[in-house]
Amino acid sequence: FVVNPVAVVNEVKDKQFTNRLISNAFLDYGIIPDFNYKLSFGVEMNDTRRDFYRPQRLETLFWLRFGPDAVSVSSSTVNWLVENTLSYKKSFGDHNLNLLAGYSSQKEDIKVTNATGRGFPNDLVTTINAAQDTNSETRQEQWSLLSYLFRAQYNFNSKYYLSAAIRRDGSSRFGTDNKWGNFPSASVGWRISQEDFLVES
Repeated sequence: FVVNPVAVVNEVKDKQFTNRLISNAFLDYGIIPDFNYKLSFGVEMNDTRRDFYRPQRLETLFWLRFGPDAVSVSSSTVNWLVENTLSYKKSFGDHNLNLLAGYSSQKEDIKVTNATGRGFPNDLVTTINAAQDTNSETRQEQWSLLSYLFRAQYNFNSKYYLSAAIRRDGSSRFGTDNKWGNFPSASVGWRISQEDFLVES
């Protein structure tokens, strides 16, 4: 028994198609001096389809008979994100302050359909509904995230830096009894290259 790999490559149909759209839009508006509001919105959509068919004339290749003769898988994903931020930026001599507050909302919907078929009477009609034995299943998933953010940044003379932030997230992926979480952070910095003893005269 010898398998012709060229026949397998040429006769078995296995194609995948993907359509993807990524879009973003934003509005940046100076409310009053030093205060700025920004609204951004983004959407990502993915549609993927895979069609597989094994012709009946390859029946002599007994090792190919395991599994379905035809498979059709389609998936659709839609993910959108909305962000709102209000920022304040001000300098007082050598003191520089930057504040940011905002919230964001994100949601993703996923739908996957998987259909298989076995026992086609011929190779003229290769769609799943032409098979003698068919099976299909559909799976749907959804998750969402809501976040609040506050960040403060300060530097003196562009040499000494302080930064602190806190983020509060509410997610459908968190446990039932604990849907919210707080995530603080802080940092300090020293731009030593700006010190007089390192600056070339």
